[in-house]
Amino acid sequence: NCRELPCLSTAAPISGTWTMVRRSTSPNPGFSDTLTLKLHNTVSLLMRDRSQYGGFWIRFVAIISDAVVLSIPPLLLTFFIGSHPDLIIPLWCFMTGWIYTAGFHSSSWQATPGKRICGLKIMDYDGKRISFSHATGRYIASYVNWISFGFGWLAVVWTDRRQCPHDFIARTLVIKNTS
Repeated sequence: NCRELPCLSTAAPISGTWTMVRRSTSPNPGFSDTLTLKLHNTVSLLMRDRSQYGGFWIRFVAIISDAVVLSIPPLLLTFFIGSHPDLIIPLWCFMTGWIYTAGFHSSSWQATPGKRICGLKIMDYDGKRISFSHATGRYIASYVNWISFGFGWLAVVWTDRRQCPHDFIARTLVIKNTS
C-alpha cells in the first residue's frame, strides 16, 4: 500500500515527489507515517543533493584564483609609488574585495571569475540570483571565517548543503553550474 506525496518544503530547490510506504501496524498510523516520511526525506536529501553543491577543494581553488586577481593592483601600486601608509592596503583590500565579490555575485554570472572558472555559482535558497545588497551582506558575513582563523570554511566538509557560516547567515548556496 504505497502513496506519493508532493515534495516537502525544503531550503534547497529540489523538485520531485517523496514516496511513503506504510509498514507499521502501530495504533497511531499518522505518527508512524510522518516519522517514515521525515526519515526518508532526510536520507534522500543527504544522498541525492550533496553532489550538486561546491565542495571544499573547488571552493578553495576559486578563492585562491580570486585572491591572485585582487592582489595585482596593490602590488603594482606598491611597485610604482614605493612606500605607502599602513592603512591604504587593508582599506584597498576591503573595498576592492567587497565591490569585486558583491558585484560579480549579483551579476548575471552569479560568480566571481574564480568561481566561474571552477564551475560554481551563488544563489539564494529559492534558486534565484542575489542582489548587490544581499551579496554585500554575504561578503561581510564571510569575515566570520577569517575571525575563526579559517575554521568556518571547514563547515563545507560536514554540512548537508556544503555551506560555510556566511552561507547560512546570508541564506545562500554555492552550487555547481550546469549551464
